[in-house]
Amino acid sequence: MLTIRKIHLLLLLIPFSAFSITENKKTTENDSVKFYYEIGLKFFDENKDSSLYYAEKAIRFGINKNASNTLAASYQLKGRCLFYKSKFDQSIKFHNKSLSINLKNNDKEALVMNYFYLSQSYNLKNDFTKVLTNLNNARKYYELLNDSIGIARIYNNYAILYYKQNNKKLEKENLEKAIEILIKLKSEKAKRLLDVIYFNNAISLREEKNMMKLLKYF
Repeated sequence: MLTIRKIHLLLLLIPFSAFSITENKKTTENDSVKFYYEIGLKFFDENKDSSLYYAEKAIRFGINKNASNTLAASYQLKGRCLFYKSKFDQSIKFHNKSLSINLKNNDKEALVMNYFYLSQSYNLKNDFTKVLTNLNNARKYYELLNDSIGIARIYNNYAILYYKQNNKKLEKENLEKAIEILIKLKSEKAKRLLDVIYFNNAISLREEKNMMKLLKYF
């Protein structure tokens, strides 16, 4: 059975899958590369092995055809599949390959996800310095894109970082910053992320035996 602390971490990680931005898909790329990449993307939620297989086929075609945008997206997709297989070092390797291409292309939407996914792998490796560096970079691009939900998402992940370091003060500060942003937004996506953060706040308060505030958040 999962412990309360494990459930707490799991729920904090929900935005990683529930609110992720789809990889960059440019229409100017070679058709065969796009074909395999898009099949891999369709498989991602239900079958990581199949998704990985087609991402790797897209990469082989992409390298041969010099299809930089879809190649970068395929590297990113492979990195995500490897993350779910708990192969964090390999995941980091392929996210960095994607990052290198996207930096050359100055693709802000792709870059924000490169940095975010890198932070997730480093988080599970407990490399907290690199988690913070990558979250800061992701936040910078979310700000350039004027993406308020994305910025709140980063504050939520700062809270994960400080939770793992048992720094309750900074965990709460960042959860409160995320809440402050999200309560002003009306979209369903913002409401779903806000629900997750409220629940996580309640779990944290339960650990502190702060029952009055706990009931408020529940």
